[in-house]
Amino acid sequence: MASYNTFKGHNAVHVASIDVDNYHLTCAGESVSTMAHFIKQVRQRMAATQGSAGDQSDIPFHKRKPDAVIDFHPHVYAPLHCGDLLVSAVEQHMTFAVSKGWLFSAKDLHDSTVSAFTNGKNVFSGVQDLDLTRTMVEYIYTQQVDWPSTLLSEKDSIMRIVDFGPSGGPMPLHEQTVLTIQGRGIQLLQYADSRAPLDTTLSPAANWRTQFGPAVFDSSNNMLHTRLSNLIGLPPVFVGATAPTTRSVDFVAAVAHAGYHAELSVEDTLSSDELADRITRLADAIPPGHGITVSCRANHKDDDSRQQWQLRAIARLRQQNQHPIIGVCVNDSISASEIAMLQRAGIRYIALRAAKPSDIDGALGIAQSCAAFPVVIQWTGGRCGGVHSFEDFHIPLLVDAYGRMRAQGNVVLVASSGFGDADGVVPYLTGAWGEMFNRSCMPFDGVMLSSRMMVARESPVADAAKQLIVSRAPGVDPFDMLALFGDAPEGGIVSIRNEHGQPRHVVANRAAKFCHKVSAEILLQPRDKVASALKANRDWILRGLCKDFMRPWFGQSEHPLELSEMTYIQVIDRLVELMHVAAEHRWIHATYRNFVAKFVRRTSMRLQNAEHAFMPELKQGVVYDDAVFDEIATVKLAYPDAHTQLLASADIQYFASLCKRPGQKAVPFVPFLDADFADYLMRDTEWQCQDLASVYNGSAGLDDAAQRVLLNHGPVAARYSLVANEPVNDIMDRIYNGAVQLIIPELPATDIEQLDPESLLSMESLEHTVIAYHSSEGRTYQLPLHPQSEGPETLPSIRAWHRVLPRSSDSKGNTNNNNWLHSILTSPAIVQDKKLVDNYVSRLLRPRYGRAVTVIDDATAVNSQASPLSVKVWNNGPTPTTLETSHRSSSLELSLTLCNDNVIELVLPHRNSSLVLRFLYTGNKTPLAPIHEIMDGRDDRIARFYTDLWRRGTDTQTPAIPSPSSTSMSCCTAPQTYTQCRVPVCRDFSLDMLAIEALPGVFGILTDGCVSAGLLDMVQTEYAVEKCNGGSLFASLSQGDELDIVSRVNEMRTVPGLGKQVVAVSDVFVSGTKRKCAEIRATFLFKGAAVAPGRCFRHVEEPTATISAIAGDVLKVLESKEWFYHIVSDQRAREGDTLEFHLRSEYTLSSTGAYLHAATKGS
Repeated sequence: MASYNTFKGHNAVHVASIDVDNYHLTCAGESVSTMAHFIKQVRQRMAATQGSAGDQSDIPFHKRKPDAVIDFHPHVYAPLHCGDLLVSAVEQHMTFAVSKGWLFSAKDLHDSTVSAFTNGKNVFSGVQDLDLTRTMVEYIYTQQVDWPSTLLSEKDSIMRIVDFGPSGGPMPLHEQTVLTIQGRGIQLLQYADSRAPLDTTLSPAANWRTQFGPAVFDSSNNMLHTRLSNLIGLPPVFVGATAPTTRSVDFVAAVAHAGYHAELSVEDTLSSDELADRITRLADAIPPGHGITVSCRANHKDDDSRQQWQLRAIARLRQQNQHPIIGVCVNDSISASEIAMLQRAGIRYIALRAAKPSDIDGALGIAQSCAAFPVVIQWTGGRCGGVHSFEDFHIPLLVDAYGRMRAQGNVVLVASSGFGDADGVVPYLTGAWGEMFNRSCMPFDGVMLSSRMMVARESPVADAAKQLIVSRAPGVDPFDMLALFGDAPEGGIVSIRNEHGQPRHVVANRAAKFCHKVSAEILLQPRDKVASALKANRDWILRGLCKDFMRPWFGQSEHPLELSEMTYIQVIDRLVELMHVAAEHRWIHATYRNFVAKFVRRTSMRLQNAEHAFMPELKQGVVYDDAVFDEIATVKLAYPDAHTQLLASADIQYFASLCKRPGQKAVPFVPFLDADFADYLMRDTEWQCQDLASVYNGSAGLDDAAQRVLLNHGPVAARYSLVANEPVNDIMDRIYNGAVQLIIPELPATDIEQLDPESLLSMESLEHTVIAYHSSEGRTYQLPLHPQSEGPETLPSIRAWHRVLPRSSDSKGNTNNNNWLHSILTSPAIVQDKKLVDNYVSRLLRPRYGRAVTVIDDATAVNSQASPLSVKVWNNGPTPTTLETSHRSSSLELSLTLCNDNVIELVLPHRNSSLVLRFLYTGNKTPLAPIHEIMDGRDDRIARFYTDLWRRGTDTQTPAIPSPSSTSMSCCTAPQTYTQCRVPVCRDFSLDMLAIEALPGVFGILTDGCVSAGLLDMVQTEYAVEKCNGGSLFASLSQGDELDIVSRVNEMRTVPGLGKQVVAVSDVFVSGTKRKCAEIRATFLFKGAAVAPGRCFRHVEEPTATISAIAGDVLKVLESKEWFYHIVSDQRAREGDTLEFHLRSEYTLSSTGAYLHAATKGS
């Protein structure tokens, strides 16, 4: 408007602003002709609204054309509030008011009145002689409106606002009001129709400060409570996925041991085995009770197929191996079926990174499609390291994005990029940053660090590269748009283009400046002009590749060559030079070794002749480092023409296919200047900054190598990277603890509720059918015996039940609901060593018909440390007449007791035996999963319980469970046990009794370390007893006979989607003989488990094969075989004899069931 008025000149009629500038809404007024001309001029400067011309996402925010909607207001018929335009109307109106006697002064006002024209100040106070009539007329005709300031001046005292404006069409004042009061807890009531009653029953308005602001979870441990900390069980300041830092298992484990969360990047993995190995190594390295968030987020739609198979592999690892994977970071291409798959596997949430408003729209669409599943949105804006956008960090949130995300209940919002100290983190956790823009408090649920951690001591980035970041990248101010999105390097950071044309922030070293020039002069050209641009700039591109970049031009001898100008030996030598680190005698990557091996084989195929035959291919999977060099030496010696023969065109195409074959790591050179030049130049370039020895021409020194690699880093976070090799725990503690100390004084104090013991029974809304009473034995809750035939559900909700049971009070009435019982009831998972399993204890304690629950509290506790001591669950049995008789006649189902050292003991009694399980309560040390099951002796206790259970009612003595003895076989090592028992043969004897006698041996096998996967997760799926050699078992037995039972594992394999299947076979022999009289076969499934690689096997007793009246020639053929021999030399087979073959086959299987090895032996 100022530019337009200047253009019109001093004597022309000017456009005036009706209200002060708002975030996305401004009203202007003038005469109709002037406004029409003004709108025409504005629309010429606006961005296109349709087609590709309207997409400005690739233009820095401060350089974009305005994107706005301009329209006339339908409810305003005069240019009011427009400065001097209606000055004459003021006197006319006053003349009319005087004639009507409408004259008022400020002394006539009885209530305080604020003005929307003076920033909400009460201008009438203290001015008793003010002409109120003239003031009001001038306000309407000539004064500018400052409605937002008026609202803000009274924001703390306003509860409701009634809008009497018209409805329908554009409503600028209404929209401006909504924008100003949003998130402040102020209701806005629309009252356009004066004849309709005013609806005052609206639900309370959202107050973002109270709903999403942080709270103190444990002041002694400086634990802040946010929606993010609920998900990860750790402080809401964490390390997000960034390459190459979080690709290192050691780095992520170091962050976990420091007490914080870090995402693990796996998007660079090329196979499911590589992905599984990385996640498994991290699961073994982190402390028990910590979760893993896996990032397989693809930066571009072309990589979506990789994300799909990675998601399937992650779900399989969580479900079968029970790795503690709690979250997955993905892009918005994830489908509803994939989300459902992750939910079924036990994943708690997904995370999506958003850099521009369209990303937020995609993330909200996903959140709406799975409203019961948490979705973490990591907002980065345009200031993050690596791939970034050109958006301002704050403006998209201020316009409408923040409100839309907070309106979606399952969204957890994280501020990402540009953080590195406590002072910068606090405004975003508390939401105070919104108040800097005169908006409501806008807290984030967490803050993510990324680039800041690249210079940490545990970071895999090479020391020379860390020193380069510290010394050459001072960083920029977060509000400096020109520095953030400038064309030239600012603050030591420059934005280049990656292989997909996306902008990428990197440290401005020689490699980055070279890529910046390539991006500007080559890659940003129209697609049809890229080839000609490459050809025209070939010389300086090749020179820059060899001098300044980590991926040199491949065809390099004394001068740059094309691949077609090189001989086979030159190509092989060049491959070894670029893919092998000679000083350390290692291949940079296994796929590089295989690349060379395949090209050597191709050379042998091409140059073979009558004198020099084709060399056999190296066995796949057995390609050793030295073997490749042996083959190269053989080729050089066997094919002299390889030194002079230029590559055939077919072999050039084969070379190109090797560079781009699936599973191949991006090659460390640029072989062609063609349409794939950007891919050769930029794909997968993050890893080399941690292996400077692999950089071409590394002999120039590590400092030179650091100049030739690309280092992802954010321009704002670089301000905080001041010291190299600072420990991770020091960096995280300084940021988080410093933030907590700044936040705690701003939090409202909460008083501890003072309640008497009886009030504990009614604090939650339990159904009226639940009878609760307090006695000397504790507080007891009796649930109804049967569901009502009519009426609502009579059992309390799980939420109410889990809140009532743990609530305890001490002798002074102090209450405590955050105790061990609360944790064991509400924690979704239990830690078993390094695994995270579903909380089965919570299921045992759920409300059920016919139960009575007694909770015994520690009445001697003081200082609000009241805590339950034990819980007993009773089965009420038949319908009782009174509560007391029911309690006396009931049977104990289970008991849960807190013992010394925070050990929780769960006892499940059954007849004369009990199953005892023990847990350790870790409290706030591991908030994600504070219940850790004590695994020492667990399987032995379970095995004894089940053995006693199966043997109840028998007169035989239960033998001790034997320890399995491993017997080495040709295919595998399988556990085997031997037990001896006395079986009384009587009239009632049955084959089923043999299974009972075999149980100790079977459980000895199932508890073996290489077989067991948790007996509580075991299901028996098949059982059979077979007699051997036909006939009756009893005909060959006499009373008092002894039977020997030998149990063994006959098969162990992984059943996809189900778990680990184990087949146990027990052979029954008559003692003192080798006569086998019966075989017992039992099949077990360990749900969710998997067999370790190389441990799947199957043993098969082959059917007896018979050769009757064997011929002499057949006998000679048999005796000529090395596997056929006579144990006793004088007992040889003769012509005409009948031979019976009793064979046993032993197979080793892959995880998919394929046969890897087979061996057959017998007699």
